[in-house]
Amino acid sequence: MIHYAFRKLLRLLGCFGHVASVPMTPKQAFEILLNIPEPRRTLILSDGATALRVPELLALIWMDLDFEGLVM
Repeated sequence: MIHYAFRKLLRLLGCFGHVASVPMTPKQAFEILLNIPEPRRTLILSDGATALRVPELLALIWMDLDFEGLVM
């Protein structure tokens, strides 16, 4: 999951093309996330947690979220 999220992160940051596998610890991944400015950090965390595509994330509205049922 971290590998997939990291690849998507590189694409979001404009690093297109082939991306080699980069093994990292959860601590290293967290440090990378802490250094990403908002709102990109929220987008990346939301993507990693939901596995939605970027257009799907950008199309979300508040009515899509059910906070009581914890469902999107």
